[in-house]
Amino acid sequence: MGEEIKINHPKETKVGLNEILIKTVHYGIQKMIMEKDIPIKMRDGITLYVNVFRPEKKGKYPVVMSADIYGKDALSDDTFARFNANIGCIQVSLFTPFESPDPGFWVPNGYVVVKVALRGSSNSEGKISPMSSEEAKDYCEVIEWAGLQEWSNGNVGLNGVSYLAMVQWQVAALNPPHLKAIIPWEGVSDMYREWAFHGGIPETGFNNYWYNIQKIRHPEKEIENIPQMQKEHPLLDEYWEDKIPDLSKIKVPMYVCASWSTQGLHNRGTIG
Repeated sequence: MGEEIKINHPKETKVGLNEILIKTVHYGIQKMIMEKDIPIKMRDGITLYVNVFRPEKKGKYPVVMSADIYGKDALSDDTFARFNANIGCIQVSLFTPFESPDPGFWVPNGYVVVKVALRGSSNSEGKISPMSSEEAKDYCEVIEWAGLQEWSNGNVGLNGVSYLAMVQWQVAALNPPHLKAIIPWEGVSDMYREWAFHGGIPETGFNNYWYNIQKIRHPEKEIENIPQMQKEHPLLDEYWEDKIPDLSKIKVPMYVCASWSTQGLHNRGTIG
């Protein structure tokens, strides 16, 4: 890499290969490669886009991956900006997307970090269908893509909080060959019992709030209306079953994290 690296903020990056500097708490200023908006074609022709952060030294590295619909790029000054991107008193790097692994920590430790914009989010094509089997199949394809790249040693692990944890259950149950471990932090594992109908009672607070936020974030995209689906599907039927992974099928090691702070959402599903 040259000596004139000046990119030190996500807003300065361009599509394609970027030589960047990341200011980290753990390791000071770190040089690395960021490949932005890499297209990956899905089985039905839809294109998803990912960002890849990797060491400047060529080699084959294990991959840490996360995926969601909140935006694959770093936290911007939008609705989510009120959330503090802090881990205790340790601030994450500017290149850390919402609730995602920090490339400023993982890359210096010899990993490649891949951030996936799931179907319908950021510039990825298609309809946003949260926790659907279709979304899990997409994630599976991206894992297999990463396992075969020249910078990958074939070992892919998943990490992330909330939505990023919930999709881990779904894709891990499909057992993609290159997936070797998952770290779900606070993630609902049953969309019917833990998201839409707590104890059989319709959830009308967070669910509506969450859906309206997605409409603001993705004004041009088609988004599955889960609050409406609550009304149309009050009982556990095929619609909800499609969003509930069979956890018994997961074969990879898991490091599962729960928090009492999400008692009304993620806590039950994570501990269970």
